[in-house]
Amino acid sequence: MDSYFNLVVRNIRDTIPKMIGHFLVRNSQENLQYSIYNEIMKSEEMLRELGEPLHIQEERETVT
Repeated sequence: MDSYFNLVVRNIRDTIPKMIGHFLVRNSQENLQYSIYNEIMKSEEMLRELGEPLHIQEERETVT
């Protein structure tokens, strides 16, 4: 019983820091993604660069 208890305690000690790190990394990624998205949406030039090329847009409008 003592061996089993020691094994469980060791597994919990190993797991908790991993879980904390996982949640910190995930939260950082979400914040970074949100910040990048906001900066891109603020910049008209960036939206133009990431958007559809003008000749394709004109062709689509012509076909429609």
